Amino acid sequence: MNSFTSTVVEDFIMSMEERSVGLAAQQNAFDTLKKILLDARRRGGLTDDPFDGVIPPEYIPRKITIPTLDEIHHLKEVSSDELRVIIDLMSGCGHRHGEAYAATWNAWSQMTCIA
Repeated sequence: MNSFTSTVVEDFIMSMEERSVGLAAQQNAFDTLKKILLDARRRGGLTDDPFDGVIPPEYIPRKITIPTLDEIHHLKEVSSDELRVIIDLMSGCGHRHGEAYAATWNAWSQMTCIA
C-alpha cells in the first residue's frame, strides 16, 4: 500500500492527460482514487498522504443555454421531419443528443404504439 506516493498519483494524472482522457473523466478517476486511498490511510494502510502537493485535475463545465418553449416550437416549425423527432426526443423525453440521434427515422416511422 505504501507504494502510493504523490509521485505515483501525479504520474497517474499525467498518463490520463497523455492519453487525451477528458477532464471530466480525469476528475472522476482522481476523486475515486482519492476516496479509496484516503480511506486506506484512515484505516492505517498508508502512513503518508499520497495527495500531499498534488494538483488535481479541474473540470470546469461550459455554460449551457436551454432553449425556451417558444424557441423549441420555432425550431420544430423550420426543421425536417427527422430533426423534429430528435427535438421531441430531447425536449419531451429527456434524451441526450447521442440517444436522440440513435433513433433513426426508419426505426421511428415503423414504430407503433401499443394502446
